[in-house]
Amino acid sequence: MKYVASLFAIGFGLALSSIAGVVHAASNNGEPVQVAILPVAGLPIEVFTACENGAAVFRVVNAGELLPSAITFQFIQINSDTVVSKRRMNLAIGQTATFKIKNADKSPSGIGLFMDAKWLQRDRHIDASIRCGA
Repeated sequence: MKYVASLFAIGFGLALSSIAGVVHAASNNGEPVQVAILPVAGLPIEVFTACENGAAVFRVVNAGELLPSAITFQFIQINSDTVVSKRRMNLAIGQTATFKIKNADKSPSGIGLFMDAKWLQRDRHIDASIRCGA
């Protein structure tokens, strides 16, 4: 599978790093950061991230494929690998879900998203992350 990352970023002081389908974003000056990633390891999901008033916002979109069952979205504090929130849901084709993690600016290493699909065997790793604090 070919991995393609489309990026759209706003603001100065933006840092991006990309690894085969995974995009990380950080903003040091409080400006919004938005990043899109295309299907990762067999998941037809696009993820858009932004920092809004100290909160990390993840908007996930089913990019056009019927999912066999629900996906568990786990939001992790990266430095401690602690799950701060999780939600299990099935997204219809084209459906969008938005998740807001409050006080993300208090996590110096940022907040990561891991998408766990029971029907897809893959290693546990962060699919997208954002750092809202300095």
